[in-house]
Amino acid sequence: GNLGDVYSLSLKAINIETATVAVSYPADIAQSTRIETLLANGGGSSAGTGGTRTAQTPQASGNTKTAPAAAAGSLAPPPPAVPVGVIKDSYAIGETGPAGGFIFYDKGNNSGGWQYLEAAPARTEFTAIWNPPGRSVDSSQINNDVAVGKGLDNTKAIVAWFSKLGGGFGSAAWECNDLVVNGFDDWFLPSLGELNYMYGNLHRKGLGGFNGDWYWCSNSNFNQLRGTRGSGINFLNGTQNNDINFSNKYRVRAIRQF
Repeated sequence: GNLGDVYSLSLKAINIETATVAVSYPADIAQSTRIETLLANGGGSSAGTGGTRTAQTPQASGNTKTAPAAAAGSLAPPPPAVPVGVIKDSYAIGETGPAGGFIFYDKGNNSGGWQYLEAAPARTEFTAIWNPPGRSVDSSQINNDVAVGKGLDNTKAIVAWFSKLGGGFGSAAWECNDLVVNGFDDWFLPSLGELNYMYGNLHRKGLGGFNGDWYWCSNSNFNQLRGTRGSGINFLNGTQNNDINFSNKYRVRAIRQF
């Protein structure tokens, strides 16, 4: 207020949480042409009018508060989880796929009709031999490409070969081919390259519910001394072996592409 030749100024910092005065600082400011001009430009009373002005209250040092956020109930709800069976525009490695499994490979484009590889849910994992007894494998008659994207062709070739011999019931590729999960029936036994990505992009990151054990892939290898042998990866340490006896019962995790 105007006290003649001085102005009395009182600064107060209010705690917005308790509505109490945290700091109060009184000051007297001598009249001057500059003060008169500031008051006139601000629309307040000039000297000698006896008018009062309310000062903007700064927050005191050490008591700075961030304005409270809106109540939780007023926030927009999170987007709903994508239901099983719904295909999104894009997926991240480790994310749940359309069939309820785990995305472990992204090709980056949709060439060949697919971009992603999805490992089946952990509950579908099973153990099996590579081929059933009495079903000799002729490596020249089956597809044996270890590359990513070739597991489906490998599995189709193995199933076709076993079908000629009366069926491959109970074998790794056969059971993957027969698998149905959440309405999806396009599963197959991964190639060595695909199995390796499943190991690196899922298991090594603690995803997918895998075990530290050997897993079959859809590749075989001809050993001159022991005949055709199977291939697999030990998920305990990533060791690959192309000389595994077909009668060994190892773990199997089917995959699909979309």
